[in-house]
Amino acid sequence: MSWTAPKTWVAELLTSVDLNAHVRDNLNFLKTNIALEEAEELTIADGVIEKTQSHHTVDTESDAASDDLISINGGGEGEILLIRPADGARTIVLKHGVSNIWIPGGIDITLDDASDYALLIFDGTNWCAIAGSGGGASAFTDLTDAPASYTDQGGKVVAVKSDASGLEFIVAAEGSGDFMADGSVPMTGDLDFAGNEAVNMHIEQLASEPDLAIGRIYQNTSDKKFYICKAD
Repeated sequence: MSWTAPKTWVAELLTSVDLNAHVRDNLNFLKTNIALEEAEELTIADGVIEKTQSHHTVDTESDAASDDLISINGGGEGEILLIRPADGARTIVLKHGVSNIWIPGGIDITLDDASDYALLIFDGTNWCAIAGSGGGASAFTDLTDAPASYTDQGGKVVAVKSDASGLEFIVAAEGSGDFMADGSVPMTGDLDFAGNEAVNMHIEQLASEPDLAIGRIYQNTSDKKFYICKAD
């Protein structure tokens, strides 16, 4: 069964043949198929396109290598829009939150292949992305809760912020490990105390804390933990 282009009646009788072909058969077709019309090409102008049907290809303004799509005009609440690039050599970037495009997670969707699709639904205010075959974070710095740049962050490590609101870069601890308050983390390799290296340092193995040994480092032979002696 295939779709029959609906007939426009003028002043004429309704016949069973017409009703069967244009109404009954088309309703049955819709029950078994979700079919969109052939894609119509739209070109971005100042970041905007205007929907005229449910299936569109989108091209960049002036055939630029890449273009941002920030707003979609047209459409009513509940309408669906499926878009893909008109040319795989030209990238379309759906921008979240700049105008009336909303993308879950706040991450832009990048369509850089002719087979990349984005599916959106209009909620009466915004075109909300349901799915996208392109996009997502391509780098750590693209995440919304992470630092935006690696500039001047060389040698640092990533840690959760003290208020648990995201991630940040912090200065890495010196040495190949850190002494915890209970001495539970073993140390291996060289240690660097304020730039004064202690290469191939020997750490004593003792059964208990030595007397008169403030700052002395030893490993307890019972629990195998490392300790730094301190004043009482």
